[in-house]
Amino acid sequence: MCATAAQLMDDVMPRAVPLRQWVLTMPFAWRKRLAYDGALWSALTRVFTNVVSRLYGKRCGAVIALQRTSSDMKLNPHIHAVFLDGHDVEQQDEHMFETRSRVSTADVANVLEKTRDKIEQEIGAELQWNPYPDKRMKTIVLNQPMKLHDRVAWPSAIDWLLRTTIAFHGAFAPRVALLDLRLQG
Repeated sequence: MCATAAQLMDDVMPRAVPLRQWVLTMPFAWRKRLAYDGALWSALTRVFTNVVSRLYGKRCGAVIALQRTSSDMKLNPHIHAVFLDGHDVEQQDEHMFETRSRVSTADVANVLEKTRDKIEQEIGAELQWNPYPDKRMKTIVLNQPMKLHDRVAWPSAIDWLLRTTIAFHGAFAPRVALLDLRLQG
């Protein structure tokens, strides 16, 4: 794994371009199913990657890694995505990379926390805000019980995930975009 990461950084990812890591962790109830169900795992990965790509709004690049366990070897399927933190811009037949402004996790959390009630109203559900306050990462959680062991339930589960992801994007993307503008100037 270390050799693969080194090759990606040395030979694949462009130099002097900022990177941003996105991680999607799965609810405990989904983990056993995802451990052996490649089709569901693949569908969730496509949804996650498409949604993050849309946040950038233009052409962007990424490397996606699927991880089945945590560092202590417990079952913990999750997705790591390293995106170029910006997008490709074509100017006069020349490609250039336009960098997004640098935003800290705390900056994002502070802005979102101020509009918490409005966000929950737009999404249509009460969210868990930062359930792990002692950790550096900030988390916003929405849980939905699902029966993933039943293949018949998959369409409704994926439909809920898609609708919820679109609602999250609709509620969060405009606020994050405003944050970027405030930090630039």
